[in-house]
Amino acid sequence: MADEFAPAKTRFIALVHEIDPEVAVVIPERSTQDVFRISLTRGASRRFLTLSEDEMLDLVEDPRAAANMHVRLRAEVAAL
Repeated sequence: MADEFAPAKTRFIALVHEIDPEVAVVIPERSTQDVFRISLTRGASRRFLTLSEDEMLDLVEDPRAAANMHVRLRAEVAAL
């Protein structure tokens, strides 16, 4: 069974690495209760983001959603 979220996960990682390629991203294989708890790590600092399945899928399907996520990720990466 193919992962329907694979393109969205790839897009999410690309957005993070556009901001800072040194940030490690860990996205769970599956969502829990329809959300993904994503880890962003740089050095000893770690932050967690919670994204719904719909938010993940919108990264690929909606350019505005990707732009909004980029803004959100800039803040998260800056906090690392």
